[in-house]
Amino acid sequence: MGFPSCLLHNVTKVAGDFTLAMQSLVATLGASQCSYVRCVKPNSRMQPGLFENHYVATQVCSCIQDEPKNTERQAALFTDSMCK
Repeated sequence: MGFPSCLLHNVTKVAGDFTLAMQSLVATLGASQCSYVRCVKPNSRMQPGLFENHYVATQVCSCIQDEPKNTERQAALFTDSMCK
């Protein structure tokens, strides 16, 4: 006993729509530039109002190693301003 033809048509349409949506998503992602926000913790004690320069600088340097093309200049400007 087979499935009714209207059910098979609906399943085929949903599968086709899904395939087109996935192709569109992959194309959109392929054409976009990856960017992200990295949170920097201000201190190792997790206390408000406390800012540890070395602790923050270490995290910024880690960002530079992870993504040197995008963050090197921003990190340099940030660490220069911290040292003044």
